[in-house]
Amino acid sequence: GGHPTKPANLAEISRGLYQINKDMGMPVVVLCQLNRGADEYITKSDQKSWIPKTPRLMDLKGSGALEEDTDTVLLLHRSDYYKERESSDYRTDESPLNNATVIVAKNRQGPCTSFNLTWLPDIFKFVEIQGE
Repeated sequence: GGHPTKPANLAEISRGLYQINKDMGMPVVVLCQLNRGADEYITKSDQKSWIPKTPRLMDLKGSGALEEDTDTVLLLHRSDYYKERESSDYRTDESPLNNATVIVAKNRQGPCTSFNLTWLPDIFKFVEIQGE
């Protein structure tokens, strides 16, 4: 019997995807988990005024290799999701859960900024919020 194949680590996978992007001249989209710390809250003195922590580039799981190899990193943040999860008196009819902020955390070809989208679950699509 031979030795079992060692699984590739995240750095090897990241570099391989980066090489595919360069060799084939095509975009490669990778979904990545955030570290557990990204699910924390910035708390204030009273419990009603907590704010979910906005995700950052360093919250990417294994961020060293991914941060180095990527041209663009987009982080999706849905603060209403956290409000519903933490507050028993939160009313979804007053604030739809479909709002999301897209944070451009890394962009080699342009600015790092953010913009708002809304989720349309019936057609499985994010769209720009009208009127902004």
